[in-house]
Amino acid sequence: MLSVILLGYELHRADGGSRRDELVLRSLASLVEGAVDGLIADVALVGPNGAGFGRLADEAGCVMVENDAPAKGAAEALAGARQSNVFFFLAGHAIDRGFIEEARDAIAFGGLKAARVLRGAPESLLTRLAPSLARPVGLLARKESIIEAEATDLTKLARRLRGVDLVAHARKCV
Repeated sequence: MLSVILLGYELHRADGGSRRDELVLRSLASLVEGAVDGLIADVALVGPNGAGFGRLADEAGCVMVENDAPAKGAAEALAGARQSNVFFFLAGHAIDRGFIEEARDAIAFGGLKAARVLRGAPESLLTRLAPSLARPVGLLARKESIIEAEATDLTKLARRLRGVDLVAHARKCV
């Protein structure tokens, strides 16, 4: 099973009001299939103080972690994660349908000895030609590995943990 940590810091800076709430809800909605299938055990929504995510977290049944420092907020959510397998995920993106099966297989057959990186769907010609250049928007790894890596930025974590790219992608919510 997985603990999901949904990072909402970028949304707080980029969008405001109901649009930001809609993007968070779309990200959460993309995770519902995993919760129904028993893959996702709990979700923590992480964002800055005063972002207004508390109401959304309460309605969705998530834990809300508020901290103005992204690294401290992510570390606090990681410390509170109930499962040994963690999925960091950027709010404002929605996982593809194949992610649930791929994540389940990675946990069951590989035991997450190697971290898995979820990249954004190709948006430009360059990322279509070289999908590994797409931005990491999710990271699936063991909780202990993430703590040892001492990083909470997804790009740094993927590099430090030498993450293997997943076949599934995440599309940007529009």
